[in-house]
Amino acid sequence: MQSQRPAVPIIRFAALCILVLIAVSANAYSTADFLTPPEWLAHGLGNSGGVGKGGSIEPINLVVSAQSNVNPLVVLQKLASFGSCFGSVSTLQANVQPGQKSRVGQFIGLRDGGCAQIFVPGNHLRAWHQTLPNGRIAMFFAASEEHPCRSDGGRKGIPGKIPNWHCIDPNGFNNGRDSLTRVFNAAAKKKRSGFTVFHTERAQLYSSGVGTDAGAGSSIDHIPYDGKVDILVLKFVIALFIWQVP
Repeated sequence: MQSQRPAVPIIRFAALCILVLIAVSANAYSTADFLTPPEWLAHGLGNSGGVGKGGSIEPINLVVSAQSNVNPLVVLQKLASFGSCFGSVSTLQANVQPGQKSRVGQFIGLRDGGCAQIFVPGNHLRAWHQTLPNGRIAMFFAASEEHPCRSDGGRKGIPGKIPNWHCIDPNGFNNGRDSLTRVFNAAAKKKRSGFTVFHTERAQLYSSGVGTDAGAGSSIDHIPYDGKVDILVLKFVIALFIWQVP
């Protein structure tokens, strides 16, 4: 007498339907994802730590929703090639917490490739926490594609044509956001990653053409930015493990 196996195909199909229905219903961000911050721009510290004599200004262009149950920093450092390098050297300050009166420094800075990015172009990100009333945490990122350069805001005492800073690429803020979203999607597809990019939305949260004074070393470079922010929900989903039932 043959043993009865569970109706695995039915279980798999049901799990997939649940995922699809939930994803379809999650078609717009809400206050469960994050609260509108007092300011979307992150600010540099002038000559002491920013590109350009006036200090850098960079847009926050990606948010990992508070509905996530996956730590995005673990994803970036364990499933992608991001790493810190000497504390990321320069610090940007931002205020993403409603009711907070002053800006605070980034709590982490990561470069694609870590310290290797001192010599090559790549994505550089900085992050800030926002705590919601229910205690959940949203994470705000300022991501930019950058390249080694000479800059009037760089470290002094470095002779000749040796790069002393990283400058934003001509379309670096848009590309940095796009690249970071692709990194999360690629990491989710890795074997045994254990999580999925549950929902992604691109929202026009401030006007396009936002000017900044980050860039090639001048304080008036005005790198263009389209004002769109990617909102990601990263989740472990039990149904994904059901799908793996042989």
